[in-house]
Amino acid sequence: MINLNQLVVEGRFIGVGGDMKAFACLLAGLVIASDARLVFEIGTGRLVSGRAFLYGLEKTKGTLISCDPAKKFNFSHPQFQFMQKTSNEIAKTWNRPIDILFIDGNHRYEEVLFDYKTFAPFVKKNGLIIFHDIRHPVKKIQGPKKKVSENATEN
Repeated sequence: MINLNQLVVEGRFIGVGGDMKAFACLLAGLVIASDARLVFEIGTGRLVSGRAFLYGLEKTKGTLISCDPAKKFNFSHPQFQFMQKTSNEIAKTWNRPIDILFIDGNHRYEEVLFDYKTFAPFVKKNGLIIFHDIRHPVKKIQGPKKKVSENATEN
């Protein structure tokens, strides 16, 4: 069982990019508020966001499927399925409806665009698509920001 209070209060959500406490609570809250049953996370990393999703999914009795070509954690949970593959590999066989799509994989624009175009059609009506690192300070990691900006001008 995920203890969000322990993860947040004891500071276990301090990520590489800074303090993730508010971010973790937001992700867990979005899962609960949307009554999500399936969260698909592209880019597992050290499972920081994944554990926040799992806290919410314990309440909604849903599942987290997360993919990353590299496994950087030692963790198991009955509602968690890790796929050690790229999103490009998973796209070849993906056919499941998604409640929350979390895009945090390769941050190059072309890769972010691929993830969005490939998996967004599987997001249910009123589902959520979340892009991570849209305000990243490193110029070469601007793919998420560019894609979100495009979506804002398209709608």
